[in-house]
Formats: sequence, C-alpha cells, structure tokens
Amino acid sequence: MSSAPSAPESLRLSEQGEDVWQQLRRYVEWAQDFALIFLFSSDPAVVSVFRERLRSAQRLRVSDLEIQQPEHPETLVKEVLDRVRRPSEKYQSLRAPWWVEVYRHERDDSWNEARRTLLARLNERRELLRRTLRRPLILVLPFDFPRITQETAPDLWSIRDFAVVLPFAEIVEQPAREVVPRDSGTTGYVSSRDTSADPLVREWQRLLSRAGQIPAEQLSSVIGVGLQAFDAAFALGDLKLAGEIADETLALARTAADQNSEGLRDLSISLDRAGDVAQQRGDLSTAEQHYQESLELRRTLAEQLQTPRALRELSVSLDRLGDVARQRGDLSTAEQHYV
Repeated sequence: MSSAPSAPESLRLSEQGEDVWQQLRRYVEWAQDFALIFLFSSDPAVVSVFRERLRSAQRLRVSDLEIQQPEHPETLVKEVLDRVRRPSEKYQSLRAPWWVEVYRHERDDSWNEARRTLLARLNERRELLRRTLRRPLILVLPFDFPRITQETAPDLWSIRDFAVVLPFAEIVEQPAREVVPRDSGTTGYVSSRDTSADPLVREWQRLLSRAGQIPAEQLSSVIGVGLQAFDAAFALGDLKLAGEIADETLALARTAADQNSEGLRDLSISLDRAGDVAQQRGDLSTAEQHYQESLELRRTLAEQLQTPRALRELSVSLDRLGDVARQRGDLSTAEQHYV
C-alpha cells in the first residue's frame, strides 16, 4: 500500500466542489456507526484534495483517516477483504473512517475486473460490514462506475448513505498572488469563499460578544460552537481566522474550566486546536507546549474516567506530540510517543 500524496498546494476547490465537500464532511461527522459512501472520480487532483481535507478534519475531531490504496489488481480483493475480516484495532477505537482508493487505471481491464469482483464480494458481505466496521467506509471508484456499481452490487448500493460523482471541473487553479510570509496565517489551498461569512463563524462571533452574560453552566456549549467554527475556518484553509478563533476559544475554555470532566475536556481540545495552528505555521515549540498541556489534562481524565473515549483521546495526544518530534527530525522521541 502506497502512502497518500498530499493535495497540490496550487489547487483549490471550486464553489461546487466546496458544496460537495461540505456534504461529504457532514455525512462522515454525523455517522454514529457504519456508513457507506461512494465517491466516483478519475482525477487524482480532485481525489487528493478531498482525501487530505477529510484527513485534516478527522484529526481536528481527535480521530484519523484510515487510507488503503491497493497497488496491484491481483491483490486488490484480498487486501480489502482481509481488512473487513480483521479491522484495525487502532482505527476501530478511533472510529476513523476507512478510505479505500481504487479509482486509478480506469481503462485497464485487469483493474476493472478486480473492481467488479471487489464490489461483488462486498455485496455478499454487506451484513458483515455493518456488524464489524462500526465506522464510515468510503469507496473511491472511477468516474464511470456508478452504473457498474449498481449492477454489480445492488444490495450494497441499496444501503449507501451518500454517493456523488466528482467532476473533473471541481479543481480550479489558484490566481497568481504575492508570496506571503510564513506567519501571516495562510496555509495550503485557499478557499475563494469569505470564510468569515460561514454561519458557524458568525454564530461564534455573536456568542463571543456576549460571553460575559452567559451562565457558567452554558459555556461548554458556547465553546463547542467555537470549536466547530475553528474546524470550518481551518478546513477551508483560512489559518489566520482559525488562529484567532483558537485563541478566543482557548481563553474562554481556561476561564470556564474547573475540575469537572467536561470542562477539562473542552480545555484539552482547545489546546489541541491552538497547537494545530502553531504546527501549521511551523512554530513547533508553541505547538509542543499546547499539545503537552493537553496531554497532561488527558492523562488526568483517563485516570479519572477510564472510558474508551478518554483513553482514545490520550492516545491521540501522544500521536500529536510524536508528529511534532518527527517534524523536528527527533525520530527517537517520536517513536516513544507513538509506542
């Protein structure tokens, strides 16, 4: 299985693409259990942008994205079915979506036969999928495969939650612009939309303006809106706005935090968001400070609660610190965190 390439930084989604992305994201985030999603495309740039956005969005939700990209048609079916029979414990515990990318080589007969066989086998095992997976499955197939999918796997198709064709025109080139200093707040591919007009961002700004009047017992809900607004800005590439929201949310979470578990959890997530912004800006020292403080809070929560969620979030904090160490080139420390 090859590693997934990053989305090209010179490309961004068109307005139609942004709408499709928001739909996909909602279906994934709302999934409480197994969900089946079909994406159809033959454009690597489009697929790459959707995949990397989803991976970033999942990490912001203290989860991840399991990515499978079979490299040979002869082993495609076995690789995927082996994962169905023996799901990854790590990704199962994170409830991480499973992204299966089998859209390439759309004119190759051996690949098309392997894809049809895979769909037929998954069709036979649809109930096994439902029982064992307990998280979203995203199948990425060639642009012209909707009809083939319906004919080859009618029962599987009938239980789909979302299916969409991603047109080639979904990607447009970025207009030429001046080189921006690294700490200015831009990152990756930038949306053509005014991110500040996002409904979640507007609602966060409204609530923040009256935070002093909100009863303490309701502040957790307000912080939740702030975290969602951050996710919206961060996913659309507006790092400057995301950084502002992260700082505001963190300040409010520190004010509201007491020793109850939800207050501590709000603070730990807010620290993660601030760390994510710092990491994207290349400020690894600040990112590490935020992640380390979040880790200590999650150690406390894990000891107090002993719940799967608390233990899962503790594991994700260690992963974040491992990522920072790896970026610094300190592979020994990174390995310690990952282990």
